[in-house]
Amino acid sequence: AFLALSQKDFKMVLAYSSISHMGIVLIGLGVLNQAGLQGAIFQVISHGLIAALLFFIVGAMYERTSTTELSELGGISKTMPYLAGFMLAGGMASLGLPGMSGFVSEFMAFLGLFQEYPILGAIGAVGIILTAVYILRAVLSITFGEVKLNEATTKDIRGIEWIPLIVLTGLIIFIGVYPTILTEPLNDTLKLILTGIGG
Repeated sequence: AFLALSQKDFKMVLAYSSISHMGIVLIGLGVLNQAGLQGAIFQVISHGLIAALLFFIVGAMYERTSTTELSELGGISKTMPYLAGFMLAGGMASLGLPGMSGFVSEFMAFLGLFQEYPILGAIGAVGIILTAVYILRAVLSITFGEVKLNEATTKDIRGIEWIPLIVLTGLIIFIGVYPTILTEPLNDTLKLILTGIGG
């Protein structure tokens, strides 16, 4: 999370963000209780969807602007409003906004951690705060502020690009609003895992 906070390239922010989010998977697996394991599995699925959405957006931006440097991007909400909207949605999902899949996975993993090790849970929660800081810093600097790109060369979402953006965002919100779509099929598997490890 600290490394992600210090990056000046949006691709690198997302790369270190992925490593930071895998720490939540380790937290969930490490506590060896049902809530923790459930959170770890949720995080793997959720992060796969969120990372796919954000990296697709980065690719679309690079194709249009030939840069992913935070200092060279700005004000895309004025030149590419739809792309900026999906970027904001992906950023909010990544930092764990309630109603999106990132919130469910982080909540379950930390619930399991606080049940077993409340002091470590409080320390680990610092990572969630840092996630909000580096995601908001990167996303807001790109979407708002002074327009730094030539409007004539920046085109918003085109044709087939809508499909992955809508599908991924829809799945992220659907899992966040209706998490039982995953919890019910996972319950039997989790019970089997916990029985196997003596839980």
